[in-house]
Amino acid sequence: MQPILKLGILSISLIILQIPLTHPVSILAFLGACALTLFGKVNAPTASTHYVAAGGIFFISLAASFLLPQIRAQEGHNLFLIDGSKHEAALRKALPDTIYEYAKATFQRVFPPGEYCESGAACWRTGNPISAPYAFSPDGAFQRPEMSRIVSLPSFEGPNSFSAGFQNAMTTLDIPSTNWYDTEARRGDPIRAQMPFFVIYTIPASWVGLKLCTKGDTFQVSSAGSIEKRFSRHKHCRTLQQGDVTQKLYGLSIDPASPLSVMVKPTLGVNTVSHYANLAARIIAVGALLFLLVSPNLPKLITFLSVSSLAIVASIIWVVHDFGFQIFQGGNDPLTHFGFGQQILQSVAAGEWAQALRGGESVFYFMPGYRYFRALEMAIFGSTSYLSFALLLSYPFAMFNLASCLGGRSFALMSIPIAYFAFFQTATLHGWSEIVAFPLFIAALARLLSECRSDPDRRSSKLLGAGLMMAAVCWLRPNLVLAAVLAISIAALQPPWRDSIRRALLGYLGLSAVGLMAIHNLYFGGRMVLATDAAGEGLNLHDTCRI
Repeated sequence: MQPILKLGILSISLIILQIPLTHPVSILAFLGACALTLFGKVNAPTASTHYVAAGGIFFISLAASFLLPQIRAQEGHNLFLIDGSKHEAALRKALPDTIYEYAKATFQRVFPPGEYCESGAACWRTGNPISAPYAFSPDGAFQRPEMSRIVSLPSFEGPNSFSAGFQNAMTTLDIPSTNWYDTEARRGDPIRAQMPFFVIYTIPASWVGLKLCTKGDTFQVSSAGSIEKRFSRHKHCRTLQQGDVTQKLYGLSIDPASPLSVMVKPTLGVNTVSHYANLAARIIAVGALLFLLVSPNLPKLITFLSVSSLAIVASIIWVVHDFGFQIFQGGNDPLTHFGFGQQILQSVAAGEWAQALRGGESVFYFMPGYRYFRALEMAIFGSTSYLSFALLLSYPFAMFNLASCLGGRSFALMSIPIAYFAFFQTATLHGWSEIVAFPLFIAALARLLSECRSDPDRRSSKLLGAGLMMAAVCWLRPNLVLAAVLAISIAALQPPWRDSIRRALLGYLGLSAVGLMAIHNLYFGGRMVLATDAAGEGLNLHDTCRI
């Protein structure tokens, strides 16, 4: 019952905070709520007064969203590529003729047609044509945007700080692959860190009085269609006026020598105060909800914070250095996982549930589970990897728990250096499924060992849960299935011996969820493949030893 109640608390918290969580304060608030809830106990439903008060907080927070308007603006963005007429139809729908022709001339100057790369794995000409005027953005999956997504205060300079839907994907439903290797790029081959793109904003009334700072090629188009071009090699700022409302701001980042920068800076005024008051009200509401319904386990929470402190500090430094945990420099697999996850989320947003469950492949070849995890991650945090890193942060604590089960607290304290070695090694696998699978495997193993020694009356559901955790590990990394079977077998052989068979059956019952991979492959691909076509490859089998 507790796992269901905890899931319910976190789901309500997400509704209050409003997904996707893109503001740093909202992200920290939710991750804090996760820690307090997971290392705590949800009060029993019999505490009716608390639940009535929690319901009141929920509805008050929803009312605050209407009474305290947020700063919201429509944004559209997409790659800008010219390859004959391959991408022309979609891009002409997005850009006025004058701006399109200027962007086309700039692209052909920077990337002359005679020097285009030959079609291949690392070439921008590989993959489907751009088939939609605006790229699908994970941030806008459930926003019902007019173009790509709805934003508050955009702030970016060049692609590396622009969280866009086209950046990290393999070929998706409406954009070509952006799997361009920086190390193999030649003249005529845009590299991923400098990919050509455009962005559009419909200037809302809530931006009046704010400062708009731009650098590079920008165009402001009035409702009558007149176009005012601006170019600046340095940031140029101006205060937006009432006459700017409903006009469209177009930005082009075609020439890597002149990267586009757009920043909307808040100023003290009614719109800004209302926006941040809305954010504060939602965070306070989540805090009140947790205070009423959750009793935190402070000793365990303090232990977690103590053991994982170095990992938390390292992650904060990473966030400050490169906010967003985006992939950018990844190779084939990270971009493929991101692309599959984006396809799944796009299908869910369109109500195409069969396509979402198919997950981009009729018969799995790449890691089956990570694509669905990435889709969930994008639904909550947009085009970032915060959920992956939240699980990675638990790695030192999970290994500390496992060591406690094996040899007590003194042994656990001695294991901390090894735990951090594993943490930093796994952190280098950003974008691969190991970043989630390895911490989850250690956590599942610790749970198996500890729960086999717990009160027999509470053991059944917890062992079943540990088996399900192992199944999730195998979905993320099918080559860990033998390790999962061995772990359940060893855990079952704990005293009292007379209960070993029953314990083993409960663990294997949870683990049986790995069979859903074969059902997926048979249903969508018509082939009985137990896990993936790549599961038996030598390199993948070797990865089993990398935990």
